[in-house]
Amino acid sequence: LGSATRGSASSGSSSSSSSAPRSDEWEEDGMMAALGGLGIALRHPFKFKSAYKAVPAFTNFVAGYVATLDWILFDERGLERVGSAKLPGRDIVEKHTALPSREFPSDHLLLAADLAWTTPFSSSSSQ
Repeated sequence: LGSATRGSASSGSSSSSSSAPRSDEWEEDGMMAALGGLGIALRHPFKFKSAYKAVPAFTNFVAGYVATLDWILFDERGLERVGSAKLPGRDIVEKHTALPSREFPSDHLLLAADLAWTTPFSSSSSQ
């Protein structure tokens, strides 16, 4: 289904074979790649889109490490985003130093989204 390669994400026109994909190449697909900084591009047959319109500033917030680790992805050929849960800002999370805290019982923020079918779904359809 997929493969991982080093180099350019989609165009193959990278100036260096070991350079990371440009962020605009990932943004063309509607999301920033978490592995982009490592120079790894993931390829698959799906047309994934993030359930969040903007890449969250973070979904994991612990002492010494803040990053976006969690995603809700969907194939936009059969689903559409209806809405997504609002995430707390950095000021709210830092109120208790880091995650987990009294307000957020996990070191990861809760992501939630409403999606709707854009094409009729049939459980008897062959795959």
